[in-house]
Amino acid sequence: MTAAQSLVARAAFGSFAALATVAVPAWDRFFRGKPAAFDRRLAAAFVASRAVLYCFVFGLLHLEPRGDISYYFREATYLLHGALPYRGIDTVYAPLHTYMNAGVLLIWNSPLAIIAFMSIIECIAFPVWMRVARSLWPSQQDDRTVRMVGLLYLLCPLSLQFVTIDGQNNVVIELFFALALLLALRYRELLSGLMLGLSISTVKFLPLMFAPIFFVSLKRRWRWALGGLLGTVPVYGFFALYHLNILLPFTQQGVLKEAGGLPFWVEVVCNLALSTRVWNDLLLLPVVAVILLAGWRAAQQSQSAAGYGGELALEAQHIVRLRVVFLALGIMVATLVCFACKTWPNYLIMALFPLCFVAAQQACAYGWPGRALFALFGFICEVEHSDYQTVLDHPNALQLRALLGAHSGAAWGFLGIDLLLLAGYLWLIWLAIRALGRANNGRELPDSPYPA
Repeated sequence: MTAAQSLVARAAFGSFAALATVAVPAWDRFFRGKPAAFDRRLAAAFVASRAVLYCFVFGLLHLEPRGDISYYFREATYLLHGALPYRGIDTVYAPLHTYMNAGVLLIWNSPLAIIAFMSIIECIAFPVWMRVARSLWPSQQDDRTVRMVGLLYLLCPLSLQFVTIDGQNNVVIELFFALALLLALRYRELLSGLMLGLSISTVKFLPLMFAPIFFVSLKRRWRWALGGLLGTVPVYGFFALYHLNILLPFTQQGVLKEAGGLPFWVEVVCNLALSTRVWNDLLLLPVVAVILLAGWRAAQQSQSAAGYGGELALEAQHIVRLRVVFLALGIMVATLVCFACKTWPNYLIMALFPLCFVAAQQACAYGWPGRALFALFGFICEVEHSDYQTVLDHPNALQLRALLGAHSGAAWGFLGIDLLLLAGYLWLIWLAIRALGRANNGRELPDSPYPA
């Protein structure tokens, strides 16, 4: 399949998934019956849909894997032939990433094996996220929202395209985030921190940006921090002892720029090219703002929940704090893709479920128009970067400005797509920030302490 054919296929597939996102949740029968039975059926549908799509794309159509999967496969192959990460393998990923993929290739030596593995990871992560959502919003009033978020995720083009077809490794981070939240719910802060630490050691350094959200929100934060250190320091320390350049991912990724974020369009409008170091420094401002917001909301909402009194008050405070973490993960990932100079919509997979949750709240409040907005956002995410690379041949900001000045229809079309993408990021950030303000809503808190 050529690059142009791939873009057309993505657009067609994204349109189908977007229409399903609007139509399927309109069936009222999805919101009947017991929650446990619904969750089991939804998990089964999730596994079946991913398996059918995988077999259709790679078994029936015999399409070749595209995108980052070629890098995963090549690095894992080099490792199996004796090379080491950061010495012989110039990887931009974490120390254990290549070992993880190499282990998969020992079972089936094909790029398709890595894609299948990533899809299996998501099939594990999905019911974990559903369990987390049920635990954080257990009341009958919120049952419809939790069911809606499950349906939105099931049909989301980002999940179907970026994981089941592209095999993006961000889904591994998503699983670690879900496990970290579930363990924190059960007062296993040490293991919760360990999960997030392992995501940094196994996939990439980007989850490090999310760690402060847990730290400022949880009550037993130092125990959680110890778990995080146990998941990172021994791994990176071991590789450093062998004089391997563990900072290579930082140096390689830190100089890249991509379309899709606000910095790119600032350069287009202002006709300038700032260094990536300047943009990375400026990125710290919204990142720190999200962390401070999470810490403030966790303290404020926890204090409000203390009015329950006794053991129930402690449980209510615990749940409120974890609601803040859950929602702040979505704010952080949307902030990163919006304000970073090297960005790509597939990064949203890391905290896609919290983003689907705030979209589900909107859909439950406004009906099909709310679902349509999220469906449009998913479609734009699927085609944006493919259009940038295929039609425009990956121009930098100044080159794109020249194309716009030359009245290029393709450039102006991409401008519209990217503006919609940025609007979608800001929309989800706004929804999640609003949801943070309702984290201590009394009617949503449990009537009895959550069983550990």
